[in-house]
Amino acid sequence: MTDYHHRGASMTKQAKPGFSSAAELTCLLRAKSYGEKRPLFKTDDYVAVILSQSFHSAFSLQQKAFLLGDESANFATAPGIYEYIVARTRFIDDIVKKTAGRFSKIFILGAGYDSRAIRFYPALQHSLIYEIDRPLMQQHKIKKTCRMRYHPTQQFTIFTH
Repeated sequence: MTDYHHRGASMTKQAKPGFSSAAELTCLLRAKSYGEKRPLFKTDDYVAVILSQSFHSAFSLQQKAFLLGDESANFATAPGIYEYIVARTRFIDDIVKKTAGRFSKIFILGAGYDSRAIRFYPALQHSLIYEIDRPLMQQHKIKKTCRMRYHPTQQFTIFTH
């Protein structure tokens, strides 16, 4: 079950077992930020753009309609969530850029469609990166990244819980 809080109301949505609508939404919003014209909302997450093109769940299609300008499809996206996701992405990206190479091991908990191991590979190639998430979520991510012709290296390990 996934909980959504929207304008003071709480609703519960049944998600596909092993898949996270929150991970899809986060990836979709990061993809939107890649094409942003406003500098404070722009990110360099090109991987999110590629990954999000293959999302076809009803939830993702609804979110894609909203992201493309159909405001009527905005009922499942909490106000301010886009700004929050972009700010969080930029904040964590800045930390990774500033500290890359200082750590021998990096753990990403609840990794979802996080793409930092791919995007920052040159700076992180001497670190062991462990992504931890649900088994089906991780299998889905591996399948999608392999279609991108990216194959995890020995420095990049995916664990499930």
